[in-house]
Amino acid sequence: MVVDARAIITVTIGDEYEDLSEITHPFMQRYAKKVGADFIVIRQREFERFPIFYEKFQLPWFLQTYKRVAFIDTDVLVSPQTPDLFEEVPEGHFGALCESCTKTSQAPDDYFLDLLKICRVSWNGHYANSGVMVAEDEMSDLFGWPMFINDFFGDQTQLNLMLSSLKTKFHEFGPEFNRVIPIMGGAPDPWYVVGELLDKSQTWMYHVIRGLHTTRKKLLEHIAMGVGK
Repeated sequence: MVVDARAIITVTIGDEYEDLSEITHPFMQRYAKKVGADFIVIRQREFERFPIFYEKFQLPWFLQTYKRVAFIDTDVLVSPQTPDLFEEVPEGHFGALCESCTKTSQAPDDYFLDLLKICRVSWNGHYANSGVMVAEDEMSDLFGWPMFINDFFGDQTQLNLMLSSLKTKFHEFGPEFNRVIPIMGGAPDPWYVVGELLDKSQTWMYHVIRGLHTTRKKLLEHIAMGVGK
């Protein structure tokens, strides 16, 4: 039975993410309380044949209970100043950062575009980042059984295919709700990027991706100190 309630949901599976969760989850819990939502951590696998990032496709189970949910990756640090994401996304819309709408992103990749042709689906022009997203109870079909294994962005590939296929209304929220900070060769120095963001106070959710676990942990600890406990 669906009730008019909210939930903040994240997936934490494996030692590295359990380690990061010690930094990020207290901020998520505080945020959930601030916006009047339950805080839920998924720690059990349902799709063991697939990469762990597909475990966010457990969301339909929760959409049977909650009217609206916000999924946030465990490697995202939520600033205490973050506005209500549920208020940012209009009801009846799926909300996420649109990677294809930014000049610096390489999304979508050729694999996704080829997949659209194979499935005869017209692309809606949006390529959502699944690290932070808002969905409603009537959107369970977006998160079906995992279909793709070989694509690096597997969960995003399937999600975006379904968004276009089902013609789901899409709300693009700004990068301040999902500021992706990659730690990898060729990317800007993450320490410099974070320093600039903290100085300007223009980011609410810091999404630290890829790279060495020790570096990600240290960077999240630095951000936690910068935004305040």
